[in-house]
Amino acid sequence: MATRQPEGVALKIPRGRTADGRIDYLALSFSELETEVDAWVERLVSSGVRPGDRVLVMVKPGLPLIAAAFALFKHGAVPVIIDPGMGLKSFLSCVRRSQPRALLGIPVARVISRLFRPSFRSVSIRIAASASAVKRLVAPTKRAHALAARECREQDLAAILFTSGSTGAPKGVVQLVHGGRQQVDALLTHPDVKAISFVGSVPVAQHVYRTGTQHLKRVQAMAGAKNHMVIMPDANKEQVISNLVGASCGAAGQRCMAISVAVFVGAAKQWIPELQAAMSKVVPGPWDAPASAYGPQINPKAKERILGFIKKGKEEGATCLLDGSGCKVDGFPNGNWLGPTLFTDIEPSMSIYKEEIFGPVLLAAQVDDLDSAIGMINANPYGNGTSIFTSSGGAARKFQHEIEVGQVGINVPIPVPLPFFSFTGWKQSFFGDQHAYGKQAVRFYTETKTVTARWFDESSAVGSNMTIKLQ
Repeated sequence: MATRQPEGVALKIPRGRTADGRIDYLALSFSELETEVDAWVERLVSSGVRPGDRVLVMVKPGLPLIAAAFALFKHGAVPVIIDPGMGLKSFLSCVRRSQPRALLGIPVARVISRLFRPSFRSVSIRIAASASAVKRLVAPTKRAHALAARECREQDLAAILFTSGSTGAPKGVVQLVHGGRQQVDALLTHPDVKAISFVGSVPVAQHVYRTGTQHLKRVQAMAGAKNHMVIMPDANKEQVISNLVGASCGAAGQRCMAISVAVFVGAAKQWIPELQAAMSKVVPGPWDAPASAYGPQINPKAKERILGFIKKGKEEGATCLLDGSGCKVDGFPNGNWLGPTLFTDIEPSMSIYKEEIFGPVLLAAQVDDLDSAIGMINANPYGNGTSIFTSSGGAARKFQHEIEVGQVGINVPIPVPLPFFSFTGWKQSFFGDQHAYGKQAVRFYTETKTVTARWFDESSAVGSNMTIKLQ
C-alpha cells in the first residue's frame, strides 16, 4: 500500500489480505474518468479485473462516479466506491439502482457521521467514512471485517434508517409518525416546528398552509394536478404517441406530474385511433414480468376511486374508447389492477376533467388552434405541469410565455425539473412562497445571517460617530 500506483491501474489484493476475500482489486485515483470512462474500464480489465470481481474504487471529487460504477457493472465487476465528494442522496441512489447486486457508495465522514452511527455490525451494509478506511479495509483485522462491503437489500436500507440500538440513525434524525388530523395539527402548531413541507390533496394542503402560517411558520404545500399535453399537427406523430402512452400510464398514473389530458390541435385529432391502439397493448403486471408496463394501484380504495371516475365519465356523456376497468392479471386475482383507459368527447364540466384521477386514465380533448388549447389549460384551476409537442419554434415560444403553469415541457412529456431547479407548481397545485428543490428549497430550510465586522488598530479615531459612515 505504500508504493505509489500508476493512475488507472488496478492493484491486485491477495484474498488472504482481506477480511473475507470479498475485495479483489483496489483502483486508485484516475484522471481518465474526467474524459473517458470506458477507456478507464479497459485499463482495469487489462490489469486483470474479471467478471464477478469486487473492485474497490477510490476517486477524486467531481469525477463521474455513477458512470464509472455502471461501466464496471457492464463488464460484470462489482464496484465498491469510495468517493470523497459523494453526497448522501447519490449514495442511496447508487444502492437502489444497482439491485440485486449492490453498488455501495462511501460518503465522507462529514456527511455520514451526522446521519448514521459508526457501528453497523448487525446490518449487511458496511460504510467506510473516509479515504483512510482503505488501509483498514485491506488489513486482516476485525475492523476491516466491519467495513467490508456486502450484498444488500431494500430492507437493509430501512434498517439503517429505522433500526434502534447499535444501528440506525441517531435518535431524532428520522421520525415516522402515523396518525390523522390531530397529529398533523400538533405538528402545525408546536413551537419547536419552524417549517412544514407537505404533499397531498388540495383541501388538506390548504388546511396545512392556513394553519401553519397562522402560527407564523414557513409552509410549502404541494397539492393536486391536472396536467395537459398539447399536440400540434406538425409534431412527430410517433414521438407523440410513444411519449403520451408512457406519460399517462407510467407508474399506473400514480404520480403528480402524469399527463391526464391530451389536447389535440386541429388535424392532430386524426392520431387518436393510433393512440388508442398503442394504449391497448400496454398491460400492468408484477414487477418481475417482462411484459409488465406498470404495477397495481396502491390499495383497493384507490382502485375503487378510479373505477368510480370511469363510471361517472360514461354517465356524464364522455366516450370511453378504451376501458381498463375489468383488467385481470394471471396469477394475481386479488391485485389492484387497472388497465389503460381512454376517453374522448369530454367537457370541462365533467368530473373526470375537473378532478385529479391519479390512475391510468387519459382524456383526449380536441380544439381548433393553439390559442384555444392555451385558454383551456389556463382556465383549469391547477398549474403543476404541462407540455407541448411541436416542430414549430414559434408555437413553442408562444406556449411557454402564455401558459399559466409552473413547469413547462417542450417535446418533453413530463417536465419534472432536475434537482438543482425548483419544482414550481402554480395556482391550486401549490400553496407557499418557496418551492421544493433547487435554490428555493435551500432558502426554505435555512435562515440568512449577515455579519458585519470591524477591527481597530491603535491609531483609530476615537470619538462619537453620529452617522453610519465608518471612521
